[in-house]
Amino acid sequence: MAAKDDYIVFHDTIMVPTDFSEVCNNAVDYAAQMAKSLNYKLEILHIINKETKAYLEEHKLKEAAIYDQLKEMSGEVADEHGIDVNFIVREGGVYKQIGEIAAEIGARLIVIGTHGKTGFQKITGSHALKVIEHSPVPVIVVQDRKFDLTESFKNIMLPVSLYAQVRQKASWASLIARSFPGVRVNIFLFYEEDSGRDYTQNVVTKQITEYFEKHKINYDIKIAQQDIKYGEQVLKYADHIDAGLIMIMTTQDRFFNLEYGDYDEKMMFNRFKIPTMFINPKFYDRIKFSAAWNER
Repeated sequence: MAAKDDYIVFHDTIMVPTDFSEVCNNAVDYAAQMAKSLNYKLEILHIINKETKAYLEEHKLKEAAIYDQLKEMSGEVADEHGIDVNFIVREGGVYKQIGEIAAEIGARLIVIGTHGKTGFQKITGSHALKVIEHSPVPVIVVQDRKFDLTESFKNIMLPVSLYAQVRQKASWASLIARSFPGVRVNIFLFYEEDSGRDYTQNVVTKQITEYFEKHKINYDIKIAQQDIKYGEQVLKYADHIDAGLIMIMTTQDRFFNLEYGDYDEKMMFNRFKIPTMFINPKFYDRIKFSAAWNER
């Protein structure tokens, strides 16, 4: 595991767990599109646990059926998107193992589907947070809304927080924006009445915009309105610009403290079903990245 080994050799790989539900199929499709544009490989993961075994027993299937299904899925995804696709089968607990396996194979990104209705390993609210908490790499959470990234991915939503590092988020926004022609990063600032906090936010924003200008990234800046919940404004504006991704950074101690409150789940299960990327900064102080944030 990353925290123990303190070293991960990263590869240009996206990992996506599946329980073969509709929402996980949607996650696989989203991950495949992202892999194609980033020129990454795709690893499809299934973890055999007690739910899997119960499902197999109920339907009178042998474990080989899992391998057959993953082989078929991998082939179809590879043919459809023109990317290198492999699959992994492991046995054990689902949520903590996802991050451990990502570290083991050196995946740079995880995509998970949430609120599965027909699968036998449903990743719901608390479970998705567990995956993020144990992940040494960013996690994109998708719902059951389909996205055509190659045709309609034009905007990334980038809320700015004063309580977490920003370089990793800016780096990922830059990488994705450079991989999808015409993408614009929309920086959304919290309305600050306190002059000290407003100054700090302006310093953070300047760091981000200078980074984007260096890498020739198109961006806009918008300031939230006063006396209206920040999270609600983020979502409404993301829907207004038809964002294909909202980028969020977690905190060391808990997800989105102080004025953010239940911000994490509000973003993850947003009613517009916009995919959300969660970056967990607590790993960045512990892990020696192998070219994870190289400026390309």
